[in-house]
Amino acid sequence: MQTVQLRRPGPGEVLLRVAACGVCGSDLALCARDEDGYMRYAGRVRLPLVPGHEFAGEVVEVGPGVQRVHPGAVVTCDNIEACGHCAACKAGATNQCTSVEEIGFTKWGGLAEYATVPERCCFNANPIVRALGAGEGYRVVALVEPAAVAYQGFSWRRVAYPQAAWWDLWAMWVTAPSHPWWSGWREESWTCERW
Repeated sequence: MQTVQLRRPGPGEVLLRVAACGVCGSDLALCARDEDGYMRYAGRVRLPLVPGHEFAGEVVEVGPGVQRVHPGAVVTCDNIEACGHCAACKAGATNQCTSVEEIGFTKWGGLAEYATVPERCCFNANPIVRALGAGEGYRVVALVEPAAVAYQGFSWRRVAYPQAAWWDLWAMWVTAPSHPWWSGWREESWTCERW
């Protein structure tokens, strides 16, 4: 661990005070080495790096041109920073962007006290943190990214294997009520939405 220079937000960026950050298997692979000394993570990486792509925090400063996000807002971030201009982006396949950057892999991430991220990657998480309180709320919001990955997997399975959808629904029905905040979810609608 080391101290690094705090990077102020540039045009279209926001500075977050990170409140919670998950540690993904890919983060562990970034630190693991094989028997020949090579990094075990097989994806794109730009070193040196601050990892962390599952995180949430409070906006403390905004750069020039930022319009949707304001200081004091609670956000979670999409770690894929697509260009928005290539054919893949225009088709909605931002994960296939020809010049994609990934927060926590090719750009510094949220496993730090502060993180600077593009405004367009920020999602409003105020309702969740308000409903659950800061401690639990930030931890839940930091898990939006891995939950979105799981949701996409279920969505794909329903298209490719319609019979699997019943198993997916059964698994969610059996496991979800055991989660401590399930009862609150029934009482309120919580969403993370892009402003």
